[in-house]
Amino acid sequence: MLLFTLARNRNCKGFSAKTMILYALIFAARYLDLFVRDQTTYLVVFKLTYIFTSILALFAFYAWYETYEIHKDTCHIVAIILGCFVAAVIISPTFSALEVFWSFSQFLEGFALVPQYIFCYRDPDSKDLAVKIFVMSIGLYRVFYALNWIYKKANVPQYNDIQSWIGG
Repeated sequence: MLLFTLARNRNCKGFSAKTMILYALIFAARYLDLFVRDQTTYLVVFKLTYIFTSILALFAFYAWYETYEIHKDTCHIVAIILGCFVAAVIISPTFSALEVFWSFSQFLEGFALVPQYIFCYRDPDSKDLAVKIFVMSIGLYRVFYALNWIYKKANVPQYNDIQSWIGG
């Protein structure tokens, strides 16, 4: 939806570049295992698609920079990134790079839309339905994640994924 809207409008109006940066970090950190573990073709394609599309969104912001409303994108993401990384180091069950970065991506995903929410707050006159659909879609995606955790916990008593629960 995001890439389609950016391409259709040929501008970045209504969208937060900082949210896109956070999503690129999330997918890069979460899918580091591409380089060290054997995986099915499906998973490799899936993970590369997420990484590639997040980078493509950032490229769109670069290509249409003159349309980017930087004065509305005021969230300070350094604090979010550092806070999530510190939490990942503290809470990761094992202190391996893959585990810390995976936990970091889980925590960061819970905050990734904060810059977009702030952007929307600063842009009350926006009438672009695609922006609203994008925000609602990501929010709905997070709701389904939570329902998945509840389902797993109810049906698999030994299931324990504290990083996902905190990140969610």
